[in-house]
Amino acid sequence: PIAIRPYPATSWESFLHLCYSSLVTLVVDAIVAELFCGVTSSVCAKLSRVIKGNDFAGAESSVDERNREMGLFRRQQQQAENARDEAYRQRNVMERQAKISVAKEEREEDLVIIKAIYGVMDSESYEWVGDRRLCSMDATAQVQFWVQDSSVHLPAMSKKHMLGFYDVMMGLKTGDWTRDKPATTDDWEKINYLARIVKRWRGSWRSSRLEDKRKLVVVLTVRYKFAGQIFEVMYYDDQAVDLPSSGATIVTI
Repeated sequence: PIAIRPYPATSWESFLHLCYSSLVTLVVDAIVAELFCGVTSSVCAKLSRVIKGNDFAGAESSVDERNREMGLFRRQQQQAENARDEAYRQRNVMERQAKISVAKEEREEDLVIIKAIYGVMDSESYEWVGDRRLCSMDATAQVQFWVQDSSVHLPAMSKKHMLGFYDVMMGLKTGDWTRDKPATTDDWEKINYLARIVKRWRGSWRSSRLEDKRKLVVVLTVRYKFAGQIFEVMYYDDQAVDLPSSGATIVTI
């Protein structure tokens, strides 16, 4: 039966009636869609996910994944710092013999290592990559230490396994593996289209940036003095090192 109130409804009661009517409408629409159209409404689907905990579980798993990545990165950085410190302790021990070698070679005007750097490099741009404190190291004393009879012969193996070196790849960050590249006309059209979509949801978009995968390599660069001239040469990590080198470039100062 329909009951007519003997007094006017308050604003609060009107609001409750409005909410109740909207809820009933949603429920009726969902039931009709399920029974007569065989379609699962968005309300039912959302409610089902919330009840099952899928929405919350997905958010929590995303947070957990980020926390795991950050934890892994911090551990990797700590391991790189520990390896670097140990390599430097070994280098300090090698420096005494290296200084003796330098004095002897200079008197005879033979092989003197001026500067040696062991680190991670972009194989296309030939630029050093990553944190210079962890991804590259001064290896001058280490190479001079191995000078015998005015020559250096190191085996074809990664130098990270040798005295005074460490794995410089450990210090790389995720962003070090990519670089910015110029955008083509097609790229800009795609970016501008995506930017308009993303702006609606995230409020910001760095449309001026495109990323390209880098090919990173570990190298040993050596500048040395021999027979009154200065030379430069670069070796890939797993290459054998032979100094003086026939492939070295003469440096004019």
